[in-house]
Amino acid sequence: MAIFNGNIFQVKFIDKKKTMIEVLYKNEDRIIAHSVEVDWELQDFQDLIEEIDLEDIERETNKINKDIQDRKKAEVSQEVDRRLQNGFHEKSSVIETLIQEVIANREDPSFLFKFKSELFKMPEVTNSTNLWRKRQMKKSKDALQILSLLHKVIKK
Repeated sequence: MAIFNGNIFQVKFIDKKKTMIEVLYKNEDRIIAHSVEVDWELQDFQDLIEEIDLEDIERETNKINKDIQDRKKAEVSQEVDRRLQNGFHEKSSVIETLIQEVIANREDPSFLFKFKSELFKMPEVTNSTNLWRKRQMKKSKDALQILSLLHKVIKK
């Protein structure tokens, strides 16, 4: 008689080939794991099959694996939501700061120089064939006017 007889808590296959079964059984107030090889000549396996047939073990394995998969999906989904939420707040904060910076320094020559140099690094501006608008951007002394021109340069 196997050590788990009459006290089985949970059983499942622990490998894809279904050659090993994990038996969780209760012993007093503890749950103990025991592995049983799928071998018709072994007494532990025969004792297990008397209590639970292979189809039930298969169903239990599928149920446990699905529960684990669902739990992992939920955890991943929560993490993605959390990261998106944090990313949204971070981006909105950056956008807000950018807008405040542009408005506060819209006519400051040193700010305009840095602002224009960054805009002209953008492929949309660099590759634009609208030379007249790009020239206007270079000559402009107002950051908001530059943004308006930028819109016209990259608009197709």
